[in-house]
Amino acid sequence: MREIGIVTECGNGRAKVAVLRRSACGENCAGCSGGCTPTKSIIAARNDIGAECGDRVLLELEDRRALSAAVLVYILPLTALFAGAAAGYCAGFAEGWCALTGAALMAVCFCVLRIFNRVYARVFCVEIKQILSSGHK
Repeated sequence: MREIGIVTECGNGRAKVAVLRRSACGENCAGCSGGCTPTKSIIAARNDIGAECGDRVLLELEDRRALSAAVLVYILPLTALFAGAAAGYCAGFAEGWCALTGAALMAVCFCVLRIFNRVYARVFCVEIKQILSSGHK
C-alpha cells in the first residue's frame, strides 16, 4: 500500500500525515455524479528519514501486512461472533443468549486485539519512505 500525503505534525521519530482519501470513482468526482467528495485522513507514521512539517511524503505499508491487519481487525472478530453464537446454541441456550455469547466472545476478541496492537504496533506501522517535496523554505 502506497499513499502520498503532507506531514502535519512531527516529533519523536513519528509523524502525522494528512492523506486525501481515494474515492470509488477514481478521483473523477465531477464526472461520476455520485455526489462524493474526497476527505482527508490523518495517519500516524514512523518517521525514520526526518520529514518535517509541510513536506510532501510517500507512505508505505507492505501489502502483506496491510492484508494481515485487515484480517485481524475485520475477519477475526466476525469469526468470534459466530463461534460464540454457535457455542451458545450447542450449549442449549435460547436465541437471545446465543446472541449474547457471540457478542461477549467478540468483545473478548477486541480486547485481545487491543493488547496485540500495543505489543506489535511497530510491525503494522505505516512508514514514511521518501520525501517528495519540501514544504519549508
